[in-house]
Amino acid sequence: SDALVVYSPPLSLALVCILFWDKSARFILNVQDLFPQNAIDLKILNNSWHIRFFRALEAFAYRSADVVTVHSDGNQQTVLRQYPNLVDKLRILHNWVDVGHHEANDIRVDFRKKWNIQQKYVAVFAGVIGPSQYLELVLYVAEQMSDQSELLFLLVGNGKEKEKLQKLAQEKSLNNVCFKGFVSREVYPDLLRICSIGLICLSPQNQTPVVPGKILGYMAAGLPVAAFLQSSSDGHGVVKSAQCGFSADSADKDACVQAMRGLMLLSDSFAKMGQNGKIYATENFSKEVCVSKLESMLIEVA
Repeated sequence: SDALVVYSPPLSLALVCILFWDKSARFILNVQDLFPQNAIDLKILNNSWHIRFFRALEAFAYRSADVVTVHSDGNQQTVLRQYPNLVDKLRILHNWVDVGHHEANDIRVDFRKKWNIQQKYVAVFAGVIGPSQYLELVLYVAEQMSDQSELLFLLVGNGKEKEKLQKLAQEKSLNNVCFKGFVSREVYPDLLRICSIGLICLSPQNQTPVVPGKILGYMAAGLPVAAFLQSSSDGHGVVKSAQCGFSADSADKDACVQAMRGLMLLSDSFAKMGQNGKIYATENFSKEVCVSKLESMLIEVA
């Protein structure tokens, strides 16, 4: 029989699908972020009526689905604490990454040359620069590591916090920090190819166990990872299990500095750590592995 796979957020997409859903088809709800909880944690959503509305919509979407998937163990436990009746329909389906996309041999853009990067080592953050990313922490780490002249912190992307962060970096005279705009998906592997470390950062205000998809991209590209994440994030476990870098609690700024320093002390092992991450990503997060699991779920509920 047919199946409908719906991503949330936005929860409103799930509502539209439920309203126009052919009930003969199976309905799988793939929950990427635990909304509205993540918006509540970040103080983005604080109106009690709005919270009640989205809580009701969330419960309705979960109740309507034949299967609800989340992308990590921690997310599964979080959902079950709030909705214990979902125990028979809740499954783990890891987010997937296109490992092959990072294996192309043809280089379209030499970013080191294009951006005149002189430092030997480049720690890159590439993505949305917003409040959830908490990149002032990366600037703090960069400031504390200004003694390492061969290390550049490269922040690539756009977002509502970018201008504020650029001003902060300028005020602090952070010559080891460089800001650039978004690059396209086609040349993203070229960007990662000239980098030494993949940076991930999330605000400690986040309380949900989200695993940032950025981790998977860095691992697929064979980059060692420096992850500054809220204590509840399952990303810590991924980095540890894969043995592909260091992670630290983003609420502890100095622990993040120590993690970064510890990683730099192991620069001779970057290739090994990167290879560990790539193997782990291929075995656990590749598109082929995850689509196979999804197909099994579709057969199960058919």
